[in-house]
Parts: sequence; structure tokens; C-alpha cells
Amino acid sequence: MKLQRFPELPMTPRGPGGWPLRLPLARETAEKIWDSQAQLPWVASGRRRTAGVDLVAATFLVEDDARDWVVHLTNITDRHREALQPSRLSRIPGTGLAGGTFLLPADGIVSYRLADVTGLPEDIGHTRQGWREVHRRGIADPRNPMRMPTPLGGQASIWCGPAAVWRHWPETELPGWVEKSLGNHTVRVLPGDERVLVVFDGEAWQGLCLGAGLRREGIEHTVVLVDSGQGDLREAQLTNPDAVGEHLRVALRLAGELLGRSIPTADVVAGQSFGGLAVAWLLATHPTLLRAGVVQSGSFWHRGQDRDQEGELLQLLRRGGGVVSRPVVIQVGAEEDSLLPLNRQYRDVLCQRGAPQPGYREVRGGHDYAWWRCGLVAAVAELASA
Repeated sequence: MKLQRFPELPMTPRGPGGWPLRLPLARETAEKIWDSQAQLPWVASGRRRTAGVDLVAATFLVEDDARDWVVHLTNITDRHREALQPSRLSRIPGTGLAGGTFLLPADGIVSYRLADVTGLPEDIGHTRQGWREVHRRGIADPRNPMRMPTPLGGQASIWCGPAAVWRHWPETELPGWVEKSLGNHTVRVLPGDERVLVVFDGEAWQGLCLGAGLRREGIEHTVVLVDSGQGDLREAQLTNPDAVGEHLRVALRLAGELLGRSIPTADVVAGQSFGGLAVAWLLATHPTLLRAGVVQSGSFWHRGQDRDQEGELLQLLRRGGGVVSRPVVIQVGAEEDSLLPLNRQYRDVLCQRGAPQPGYREVRGGHDYAWWRCGLVAAVAELASA
């Protein structure tokens, strides 16, 4: 099986403190963009190549200069959340608008929200609870029709740069999903052909039109979304190899009961974050339960010394433990900081162990369903064709 290996991406250039580079926004420019009814953010023509990355000037606008607004770009804003000022939209006198122009990668796929931070302290992001308040205040951009639900509730908008590898996604899901629960386990199944795709964190995927996205690309797998729970329950089910194995067995049994047939093995299992780690654990310790895996932004730091250090699974693989016999497609966001090198290390240790050539792709995005959803479809298509 030959899977595709894409090149590593250079780091996106950043300004002082790690924030995206910012350009001045003239009143005339803001008024012209707003009056044109253009979709936001508005991207100026031309590109600037800096440190090997093509950047474009993206302008965000809000018709409200009475309150304080920030643009919360997933991972880009989260990276330095101890100060609101660099992501704040500036009031544009005489217009009723607030706005900001940032240099963003032309190939970026990023979800974002506009957050009213009026009355919040500048350093609100110093605490997790404070930053969740910024999340809570966020809304989708009224002038951007590209939206998706977020795991924390509400809607987010999606910015796709002019060179983004994926730009379109269905807006409505297909009918025909069926559901079954047993204790803490719930699966939602879209019947298809004999091939079975299992995806962890079904709660988050439920509103993301995955079935429509797969079918649009001609992928007819039976789709099984399996809920993984929240908080401690999710961590317990997705980070322990034996618990992950049982989690998948129950999902396959419930799906089989819905479909009226036995499903001892999934053709593909996919997951993101802890779910990506879960897939990697299955490949290494329960290979009879799946024929191939898709690991997106795997949390390979888990049970390591720190979040930028190799965790338990990578250490096991480096010692020669675990099985490396199944094909896997690995994807990670270039804006994911510590997760980016750890996913590269996972790719490298598999190659060093003589695993089937893993597929590998870096996407110009963060820890984000904005690109995970498209990337998952591309990965399943690649495995099917290989």
C-alpha cells in the first residue's frame, strides 16, 4: 500500500509576542469594503512572501464601535491569550465600524469567532476560566456564510485563504442516520456499503455533515459516529489502550445490531486530538480491531513529562513495543505548536520501525474541525484508493 507523503510546512511568520502581523486599516478602505457587501473577512489582492510562506491581508469588520471586539482565530489567538490588545478590532472614527487587517497564510483554513470583550480585563486569558469566558462571548461573523458548530457550543465562522487546499463543505446532512445506546456508549450510523468507518467524538461530529461530505466525494462506507463523552470520561476512554479497545468493540457491536450483521473489524478508525491518540493506541495494541487508521492532531504528549514531550505511546514505540503493521494516515495543523513536532515524531518512529509507509500531511490550520472534516474525507479516500 502506497500512501501519500506531503512536505512539512514552514512556520507561519509572526509579529512581536507571536501574534499575526498586523497592517493599518484606513477609514476609506473599511467603508469601501463594508458598503460593497463583500463577504468577510475581505482579502486584498496580492501576496507577500515571508520566510517561505505566502501571506495575504485579511480584513475583519464589525458594525458596532460602541463595544470592544476581538477576532478569535483558533490557535492563532489562543497561542498568546494573556493580552487582548493584539487581536482587538480598532474603532474607525466616523464610520460606526470596528476592524483590523492581519497578514494570514494564503493556504490557511481557520475557524474564528468575533467576541465582545467589553468590560473584561486585558489579561483575562491568564486563567482557563477567563479564556472560556472569551469563548462564551464569541459569535459567528454575520457577513461570513461559511459556518460550523463548535465543540464548546454556538457557531464559528471559517476563513479559507485563497490558496487553501480545501474550500467547500456541504451545508446540510444526509437523512438516514440511526442511533443506538448502551450505558455510556452511543453510536449514530449512516448505512452504506460493507466497509465501515468509525469516528470517535461523535458528539462533535454530529452537526458537521460528515455523511454528506463523504458521499459527495463518492465514499460509500458505512459511517459509525461513536460518542466519547466529555472531560474525565472522554480522557479515560480515549487515552488508555484497553479502554480504547473496549470502546471500539462496543461501538462495533451496537452498529452491527443496528445493521443486522456482525462487524468484528472496522475498515478505518479515525480520531482527532485524544481521539487521534486513541487510533494510534488501537493500531499499536489492538490491530485486529481495525484495518487502517486516520490520526488527526494526535495528543502524543499524554502521560509524558510535559505537553511538548513524548508521551507514553511514543515511548513504547521507540522501545520496540507495540505493533506497526497497519496503514495509517497522519494529519496535523501547522499552527498547533507542540503537537506539530510530536506528530512528526510519530510519523518518524513508524518509519524507523519499518511500518507500512504512513501517509502524512500538514495543513495550515490549528486544532480545528474547520480542516479536520475535509482532511478526514481526503484520508479515507486515500486509504480506499490505495
